[in-house]
Amino acid sequence: MTIKKIISSIGVVILLAGVGSIAFLVRGESKKEEPKSAEQQEQASPQPLIEEARNDDLSTLDESRISWPGELVSYSTVEVHPLSEGILTNLTVRIGQRVAKGETVSSLSSPPASVERAMATAERMSMLVKAQANEKTTEKVVREQIIQLKKARESLIPSRESSVLISEKETQLAKQKELNASIELDRMRTEKDASVMFAKKELDQSRTKLELQERELRTLLEQTIDKNLSDLTANSTNYVPLTFRTLAQSKNIPIRFKSPVLNDERFAYQSALLQSITDIGNKSATMEASGLAYATALLNYTRTIIADEEYIIEKDIDRIRMNAREQQMDIVKMVNEVRDLKSMIEVKKSDLEKIVAEKEKEVTISELMITNSRIESESSEVAKKKTEVESQFEYLNRKREIDIKIIELNRELELARAEVKAAKASYDTFMRELESQRIVAQKNGIVTAIQKNVGDFVMPSDAIVVISADDQDSVFVRFRIPNDATTPEAGTEIIVTRPGFPFEKKEAVITGIGTSLSEGEGTYVGEAEFVEELQWPVNASVRVSLKDQQENLLVPFVALRWDEEKNAHLTVVDKDGSLDDRIVKTGRAVGDRIEIVDGLMAGEHYVSGAMDGSGMKNKIKIPTTKEDREASSEGGHGGHGE
Repeated sequence: MTIKKIISSIGVVILLAGVGSIAFLVRGESKKEEPKSAEQQEQASPQPLIEEARNDDLSTLDESRISWPGELVSYSTVEVHPLSEGILTNLTVRIGQRVAKGETVSSLSSPPASVERAMATAERMSMLVKAQANEKTTEKVVREQIIQLKKARESLIPSRESSVLISEKETQLAKQKELNASIELDRMRTEKDASVMFAKKELDQSRTKLELQERELRTLLEQTIDKNLSDLTANSTNYVPLTFRTLAQSKNIPIRFKSPVLNDERFAYQSALLQSITDIGNKSATMEASGLAYATALLNYTRTIIADEEYIIEKDIDRIRMNAREQQMDIVKMVNEVRDLKSMIEVKKSDLEKIVAEKEKEVTISELMITNSRIESESSEVAKKKTEVESQFEYLNRKREIDIKIIELNRELELARAEVKAAKASYDTFMRELESQRIVAQKNGIVTAIQKNVGDFVMPSDAIVVISADDQDSVFVRFRIPNDATTPEAGTEIIVTRPGFPFEKKEAVITGIGTSLSEGEGTYVGEAEFVEELQWPVNASVRVSLKDQQENLLVPFVALRWDEEKNAHLTVVDKDGSLDDRIVKTGRAVGDRIEIVDGLMAGEHYVSGAMDGSGMKNKIKIPTTKEDREASSEGGHGGHGE
């Protein structure tokens, strides 16, 4: 092709392009001049991007969010540590070997010898030898002297003849009186114990009844407060009244009443309400005063409320006032019952004290009778043995002197034995310090791991060997939960699996979840017990997942708006295509989406992106087919693009 032909071809192309541009501009001008109809303008307005809430969005969660790492722990497995630092000189056990409690498993290098250590050993040995020799000598001398003293005591017994007898009948009569008085005393004590026990039982029953009545009063006040909060308060535009639990957990929440009247009765009712909630939460507080104050303040306030077009009508006011009168009567009745029970308890206390005093008086009289009878019996015995008094007195004095000497000799022997024990304890303690280089097993079991080698320098914090008992019933699982995950409660069922063993799954129940984050990892620690027999090794790594996974929903971050009170708002499409601004509860974040814990159900449609005012004026067509969803997606993105 020649250069002329190429130039001519380029000119033709440019000419055609110019003609096409002119035609396009002419068509554009003609279209621009045509006015749009209302229907065309409505269709031309940007439509928001609509998405359907689906549970399958949870497939975007990685394994760390639906299962957590853990390990098997058992208190039957112990680690053997040295008592001091040093160098391992030998290991006397091997893995799989069975050891007994106290058996040596390893040894540390001996401390360097010194003159002071040798002198201290010799001194303690000398003290022990001297104490043992003194014990033997003292024991020999004491035994010989005690034998002589016992013989002397037996020789003191005089041959006493009862030559003078005082009236035998009087002696027998005095003894019989003493016996009768003892029987009467036993009867009085038994009767006293029975009476006091019965009175205490009645007092305990009254206290139990009072406790139940006070508990019923607390329950009645709690239910009354909860119902009145529902009738008298409206704390949001969605007409959500306050509850007793809400105010009990946080008393700083402002109370917004349905009635617009603002007077002293309203302030008095609010003060009595908060005081009653405080007393209900305090188990040691009495509820009579706060209960009566609340009932009175409630009745006075309901008499002053007026109808409100938005929240409360005249019919509701009549019902609320009637309920207030009935509640006041119920509270007053129960408070009177509580006070009656308290008065009854005080009366029973007084009766119990009176019974105890009367029975003590009767017992004291019987004891005096026994004392008098004993005195009469002793007097008759004195008269009967009048002639034996002097010899008996001499015998008792000599016997007492001998007994005192025997006691003193036994004390000397005990002191000598105590010196031996003290010297031996000092010597044993010193020798144990020298033997601290020996590392022993703390329990019976099998060596399952050896952590150190001969020649290693170890400290008391280092584990030398690990010993496991044959009984593995105490095995449980300890696992870690990320701090951005929703923590389960105690009693939740879980599934425990071993990595690499997909078909080995065990069921367990959570026994507790920690409330503070672990250092370094930033996770919560939980523990669970197995519900079936387990043959897995201790310290094995496992994965923990909930048996019943909660299927929450995920929505894009851009679909949510937050108000000044940090509440998350989501625009939901109703069945008729209208838009509804809804408050939802959010959970953890997953990429560019966030979990919806409450406020949105699977299958509902929502606006998944930003939207201008024109979209809120028209009803939205919910996409039901694949073509509709694609058209909605293209239209929504196109509108935002413009």
